[in-house]
Amino acid sequence: MITFRVVDDRIHVTSPFAFKSALETLPGGRWNKTESVWTFPATPIASGNLRDALRGSEVKMLADKAFKGLLAESVIF
Repeated sequence: MITFRVVDDRIHVTSPFAFKSALETLPGGRWNKTESVWTFPATPIASGNLRDALRGSEVKMLADKAFKGLLAESVIF
């Protein structure tokens, strides 16, 4: 399972280890060793990048309301 949640000004992503290489190549990403999560800026662009990088995955994804809001903003032209 992959989870997305917004904490303060960062998106926290938990995922299986198999997604490490996809996540570490995205702009603004940092590994938070204390919480064992990848974090990204809480922006529409970052949420869209995460969606695109993990699209097609067979793994279930869960997102909080704040992340879904950022994602909705990322598709507005």
